[in-house]
Amino acid sequence: MNGKSKASSTSDYYKFFLIKPKVNANAKELAKTLMAFDEVAEVYVTEGMAGFMVKAKFFSSDIPNNVERYIKGKLGERYGVLVSPLQYSKRG
Repeated sequence: MNGKSKASSTSDYYKFFLIKPKVNANAKELAKTLMAFDEVAEVYVTEGMAGFMVKAKFFSSDIPNNVERYIKGKLGERYGVLVSPLQYSKRG
């Protein structure tokens, strides 16, 4: 969205989270804001009755270690409240 390009690597890292939006919050604007962060490679936002479900791809599994703290720190409550950072992994 913003023209930034970084080499993709095997350490690319996806996270899912739900934001309970403020009245008149805009999902497209939220996605653009998230894409502006250097650490973020891709953003997918789905708007539903419960809120905005966001899938964000980060360039490294080291950034961020705590998505909830990262998102709250970067966005505050501008778009709403982060209510469920979800993390799942499959271990062999």
